Amino acid sequence: MRFPYWFLLFGCSAESTLVSEVTYEEVVYKNIQVDGGFVYDQAVDILFVVDESGSMADEQSILQQSMYKFYEELVSENFVDLQWRVGIKSTDKTDGGVYNYVDWDSQSPLFHLGILTTYLQTNIREEGFSSALSSMANDDFFHRPEADLLLIYISDEEEQSNMSVEEYKTLTDMFKQEPFIVTESAIVATYESEFRCNNADVGQRYMDVSEVVVDICDTNDWINTLDYAAEHIPTLNTTWYLSETPLFINDIIVQLDGNDVNGWTYVEDKNAIVFDSPPTSGSYVTIAYYY
Repeated sequence: MRFPYWFLLFGCSAESTLVSEVTYEEVVYKNIQVDGGFVYDQAVDILFVVDESGSMADEQSILQQSMYKFYEELVSENFVDLQWRVGIKSTDKTDGGVYNYVDWDSQSPLFHLGILTTYLQTNIREEGFSSALSSMANDDFFHRPEADLLLIYISDEEEQSNMSVEEYKTLTDMFKQEPFIVTESAIVATYESEFRCNNADVGQRYMDVSEVVVDICDTNDWINTLDYAAEHIPTLNTTWYLSETPLFINDIIVQLDGNDVNGWTYVEDKNAIVFDSPPTSGSYVTIAYYY
């Protein structure tokens, strides 16, 4: 495949054909990577994966009461025009698909968020990982291909799926690939709450995969930190992950709709281009670099 020459040719001359040929040889031997894609509106699918066992009745009620705080965060200035979708699913992977969800443009979204927990029933399965993966693999009507995914696990038991944490992470990467990112948060029993909260089991496996951990027994803190979990929603608009590691940071060229742009930074620990502000929805991002 021939890469375009626009990022190496800065002038025209009578020898332009020869220059193009030489430039092509440089492209071949210096390994130039071109990443990019269309900018979508900010979109995120938020899936609450909730333990439905009998000991969770109080926690389901707290979740219902806390939804207003979560909603306030989703419509705040932190997420301008965020097109969110919130659904709920039990930790029972056999419990069916995610049919109960609310969209950002639904009629009376706050009211419907408040009643999401009423769709939960009672079961004894504690397989949050398997339930989430089953949803990612099968719930095409819930998971939008252009949306990132935030999973919020809520349980007073340890996760009991028949897979290791490493296997779970590998499978989430398969089902929801970059640049659409999977992020986890956990509202679970921590070591501090193990012996003072209904003899709850520490949810270590949930904690191992989560960026945000909230103690399920600290109900006041839980209410106040649901919005903190929302702050970890990744968005496609500002962060673009590169498929290779650039050799020369100063030689990276970023374009929007074919025009060179500034207002971005290369973040080494993410291997990503981060824009200062979101590009316009519908524009095409091109990122070229040596690797």
